Amino acid sequence: MEKLHDVKNNFVFIKLCLAISGLYFVVTGIQYWAPHYLNHVLEMEAGEATATFIFVTFTAPISGVILGGIITTYLGGYNSRKSHIMQGVMGICALIFSLPTPFFGPES
Repeated sequence: MEKLHDVKNNFVFIKLCLAISGLYFVVTGIQYWAPHYLNHVLEMEAGEATATFIFVTFTAPISGVILGGIITTYLGGYNSRKSHIMQGVMGICALIFSLPTPFFGPES
């Protein structure tokens, strides 16, 4: 019971678990819905939708990790105030740019 109490009071651990759970939730949602969205809502051919999904799935995370590492290192590392501000700004930009996504589709 004491070890469970230690885990419960470890806020860094709890925040990291919640963050990775949210990440997995989003990633699996994208994996499940993106091909269907491309095919049925944007009316892409099945082959084109699959190729687009594969291209984005492979290139986006790799380029994000590489560029994010370079930018964060340039700003002083993961624990610097400048990199924390940049990460917050990028998160807000991602949110703003993702909000209108449901409104893009074929003309009704």
